[in-house]
Amino acid sequence: MKFKSALQGLLSEDELRHVRRYEVIGDIAIVSIPDEIENRKAEIADVIRKQNKSIKTVLQRLGGAEGVERVHRYEILYGDKTETLYRENGCIFHVDPTKVYVSPRMNAERTRLLNLAKDGEGILCAFAGIGLFPVVLARHLNASVYAVEISSVACEFMERNIKANSVSDKIRVFCGDAREVLPEICEKFDRVIMPTPKGEVSERFRFLKLGMDYLQEHGTMHYYTFASESEIKEWRKRGLNIRNCGSYAPSVYRIVIDVTGNFREFDFDKL
Repeated sequence: MKFKSALQGLLSEDELRHVRRYEVIGDIAIVSIPDEIENRKAEIADVIRKQNKSIKTVLQRLGGAEGVERVHRYEILYGDKTETLYRENGCIFHVDPTKVYVSPRMNAERTRLLNLAKDGEGILCAFAGIGLFPVVLARHLNASVYAVEISSVACEFMERNIKANSVSDKIRVFCGDAREVLPEICEKFDRVIMPTPKGEVSERFRFLKLGMDYLQEHGTMHYYTFASESEIKEWRKRGLNIRNCGSYAPSVYRIVIDVTGNFREFDFDKL
């Protein structure tokens, strides 16, 4: 039974208009509840638990991700533990959404990159978080992966996830700001992955230009950012290879731009 249908009879028709889908990470359900139905959160949490018997904790997301560490604020509606095990692409991940950023919705992108990457590649992943991209690639490929993450808490989770998936010999973790860490690495890579956080529009491509400095001449960069529908259309006209990775907000989408080394001279500042 669909979530909204399960709430019929408990919420009025007007209240049902404000109901949003919830997502599941391991045995934790995460739901956003608009102000219009804030007073019905107990009933909403109860229906979520009844729909999915494996759920041990229900979290209400409060606002957007905050700070450089991109962590959301939450209220616990049911349960008491916030750490769980999340499985994806044959890998297992320790995660606590109240402490670190995690996006299961990017599962399809991690699968796509896994199908594109080749054995023997040198791969750089900046903004690596808890290690989803690095671990998935290292688990299935004979590749050398460098992972850069600014959050010390996320780095701790990443180290745990690297050990849990037996890929310690394939991944090197650098905990720090990419702008400071990358110049110390002094290597170029066959593939650069940058799932950047949402920031100011004027600074949207600053890390792309940084990442290009570490890309082999015939390598490929996968640069994740955010754009409106009109921007996506215009950028495609300019020759950029863009994939839509899902809706972020009304008329705003998470996208990935796949670029090769021959885009070094492309003027992204004019986009």
